[in-house]
Amino acid sequence: MLARLPAAPSAFAFAALATAVARAAFPDPGPASPPQRTLLVLGEDWSDIGNTCALPGGRGPPSPPYADGVWSNGRLWSQVAAEKLQLGVYTAAYACSTTANRVVPGGLPSQGLPTPPRTYGAVPANVLAVFAGANDFFINNNSKARFSARRVVHAVSRIPATSGGRLLTLFFELPPLEAFPHVAGGSEDLKFKAKNWTLIFNRVLHKEARALASGDLTGVPRVVDVFPTYEFFRNSLANFKVRVAPCLTFGSAVSGTSRIDTMAEPESAPLGSLNFCPNPDDHIFWDDLHFTAAVHKILGNSVAARLQPLLSIG
Repeated sequence: MLARLPAAPSAFAFAALATAVARAAFPDPGPASPPQRTLLVLGEDWSDIGNTCALPGGRGPPSPPYADGVWSNGRLWSQVAAEKLQLGVYTAAYACSTTANRVVPGGLPSQGLPTPPRTYGAVPANVLAVFAGANDFFINNNSKARFSARRVVHAVSRIPATSGGRLLTLFFELPPLEAFPHVAGGSEDLKFKAKNWTLIFNRVLHKEARALASGDLTGVPRVVDVFPTYEFFRNSLANFKVRVAPCLTFGSAVSGTSRIDTMAEPESAPLGSLNFCPNPDDHIFWDDLHFTAAVHKILGNSVAARLQPLLSIG
């Protein structure tokens, strides 16, 4: 019969000593700090901070004249707002994306807003901001605004909510598309169509956003707000000396032509053919379709002010 071996007191003493030494060297850090809140951004060029290059064969804006992979001469609204609110930021916005892949013949699935929302749902976001829809018109001005607005909200409705179904979601109205140099230099018919398209889009966006907030679309109510982008840009015009002409001009792009043709210009034009204004902060538009960093700064600060009181309930 085998005798039971006694426990080794030396091993126990060593473990106790090691624990005491570890506690002395690494004191209890206290309760873990809460994870940083995250802003998830969906949209198009106006929110893309470099995702264009991630697409198969995709090319980002050349730097210079564009800044750090963004379609502007400086930081975008989302970067400004996130810093102001002390939020982390995850951008799932893609330049040239649309609300439906079929808007662009042969468009890549990953370029459209309906990219499987489970991809976005993997991001632990506290705040979701969606600035989309304009490319549907810029690429195909015969597209239907009401369908574009519905697709924006319905794509978002498929993104899993967090915190018991409460995902603070901020939709952006579209600014007056007829004011963009790409349209303003075109025919009266094009300008009228752009104005009407914008108004219809914004009206339907509000209606669909209310349905999402009430739970009609998902069965789960969400905290939803709509940023008054249309009014913001109308009111902001007074802050700029140059309200129509873009700061950056290039090649032979013609206002009112296909957006794809126009946007091929800055990627291929030699830098010597580009013309820069000496005072970009005086301009609303950096090029025919994109805002200057000065506009993005004002927009970002306005968005932060809009979100601040909502964060406590989101």
